[in-house]
Parts: sequence; structure tokens; C-alpha cells
Amino acid sequence: MADRFQAWLRTSGVVQDRPVRNLVWNFFDPAAQRGEWIYPMLSGKAVLWFLQRGLVADATAIARTLIRWQQPDRSGQKIRSYGAFPSKIEKSGADWTSGDYFYSGDNLVILEALVALYAKTKDADLLNSAIGVGTWLTEVMCKGHRFGVWVEDHGAPMSHVKASGDFANMIRTAEEMLWIVALHRLGKVTAEGSYCRQAERAWQFYLQAQSAQGGFMDNYDPGWPPQRYQAGLWKPYQPGQLIGDNVLRSALGACRWGEMQRARKLHSWLKTEAGAVPAFLNLQTGGSGFPDSQPAYYDVTSSALHRSLCQWLGDQQGARTDIAFLKKVQHESGGWYWGLFRGSLAPVLPQLAPVAGMWATADLSMKVV
Repeated sequence: MADRFQAWLRTSGVVQDRPVRNLVWNFFDPAAQRGEWIYPMLSGKAVLWFLQRGLVADATAIARTLIRWQQPDRSGQKIRSYGAFPSKIEKSGADWTSGDYFYSGDNLVILEALVALYAKTKDADLLNSAIGVGTWLTEVMCKGHRFGVWVEDHGAPMSHVKASGDFANMIRTAEEMLWIVALHRLGKVTAEGSYCRQAERAWQFYLQAQSAQGGFMDNYDPGWPPQRYQAGLWKPYQPGQLIGDNVLRSALGACRWGEMQRARKLHSWLKTEAGAVPAFLNLQTGGSGFPDSQPAYYDVTSSALHRSLCQWLGDQQGARTDIAFLKKVQHESGGWYWGLFRGSLAPVLPQLAPVAGMWATADLSMKVV
């Protein structure tokens, strides 16, 4: 399963055009044999994926291209995204251009990749790039109070900032809870205690996101004008509905921080369907959150995340069931579709998703030494 995916990733999942060579497509259409756009965060995950397989040269090739896309401009309001990586790279005519949004969660994934690869190679360029991300997170994205978009310091990074300098002042949990430990790891590598302290403060804030039933809320929204902290400002994705892969990433973050009881609470709450996880979950029950009038579908990445959670918690039968489902739905090319309709298992979209394959064939939540 993993070898087939590796072959697919090398031939179809990565871009060949020189300015972005070795970066990872967000989606790849197997019929048209064409990628859509580049998601830099996925390139960070690909670095971690190759490192777990001991393929340092592959990881390095990705990272060397990736760091060229770090935002280098301090002029005007762009100083608010200086040192961050964009959420998108896409082709405009003959040129590749950087997107205008910079997400904290995406950058935490890339930070984890840079620090992990630096530990293997001792390449100073990787560490310098990681410090740029860490400084942006601590000095910009965690300073909503200083920038006037929070009324108090919450400790965790805001969702994102635009190239225009406009902030989204909500605090998200999914990618952030899983990868905030990367900021702590950067602090240990650089002996810079401020990174560690910020990561610890953020983690304590995220712990408040777990509902009484076991799911983790999607975001904390202080609103506009912003309000002081209130537990009621933690919000699900939609009323009564959570996103499957988001809550599972949050649970894996709990595992990484040693909060196993919280992870077990979510594990008990979430209801899988023979190894498949509905893309949307009911906030109260942990089962499918799709209304009866809407076709339900599974998120393939969520099944892989659930396998990782089972492995962390010692649920061997649960992990085996998830793996059986993932093997069953692997595409003949070696990749995986992003979503599959319940019953028929027909793809929701015709494109294959590299992120599904990375999680299906590796536990990316495990630290790469």
C-alpha cells in the first residue's frame, strides 16, 4: 500500500515545473493527468512523510523549493505576514504566484517539517526558515491584543492574516492543536524559551475547546468588536456539526501532549462505519452529522487519522478495521480519493488527494527524530 502510494506521489503528486519542482499538488486529476494548485502545507507534510520512510534526499528536495516561497517582504502591511508561508501557489499565465492568505495552522505544519529535517541534515537554511515562521507566529499571530483585534491576550495564534494585513481574529483548533508542538520543538532546538512558553500557553487555551460529549470545537470566535473570553464563544463548524478530520487532528494533538484521557474521550464519542469516518459528525452523538436530506460521504483522510488515534490508544482492532477500509479504497494508480459516498463508495470528486495517501500510509503525528 505504501510503496504504491510512494510511486504515485513521485510521479503524479508532485509538480515538475522548475519554479515549483517537487512541491505537492492539492488535487490531481487521474483522467486529465493534471494537478490543480499547490498547497505549501502539503509539501510540509510530504517532508515528514519521506523522513518517516528514511528518504532524506526526497524530503530535502521538497524543502529546498518550499523555502523559496517564504514571504520576504517587510514593506507596509506585508510586515504582518513576513516570514510566513502562503496557503496557495498557483499558475497565472506563464508564472507561478503566491497566494494572499497566510494561515497559522499551515505554517505550524511547515515548521514541524523544517525542524525535523534540520535535525537530520543540520542545514542552517532550514533552521533560519523555521525561525522566521516561529517569530511570525509568536510576534504577530499570537499578538491580537497588540494589533487591536482582541481585547485580551488569548495565547494561541489567530487563524490567518491576508497580504493586505487584515487579520481573521478567530482561533482555530484542528491543524493548530496537532502541530503547535512544533513551536515548542523549535524553542528546544534554538534554546529560545519564548517559543516554548508561547506553545504551552496556546495548548492550555486549546484544552478549553473540548465539549462535554468529547468532540473538539472548530474555533474560538471573539467576534467583532471583540469580546473578552467566554466559554460560549467556542463554536462548532456549523450548529450541531463538526468536521471529522478536524476533531481527529485535535485528538492526535492531545496524544502528542500526553493528554491521553482527552483523546480517549473523543475516541469513545466518535462513531465510525466499518472503518469509514463521515466527513461531518453530530456534535452530540459523534455519529454522522449529515441531515437525512443530504447524501452522506466519508472523508478518507479521517479514516487514516482515526487509525493513528487507535494506534496511540492501543485499540488494535479499531486500527485494523480502519486499515482494511483504506486498503479497499486505494485507487488503482496508488493514490486515494478525498471523499467517497456512503454505500457506493463512488468518489465525491474525480481528483485524487495527496493528503489522504500520506496519512493512509504513515502516522504523521509521530515525531520524526
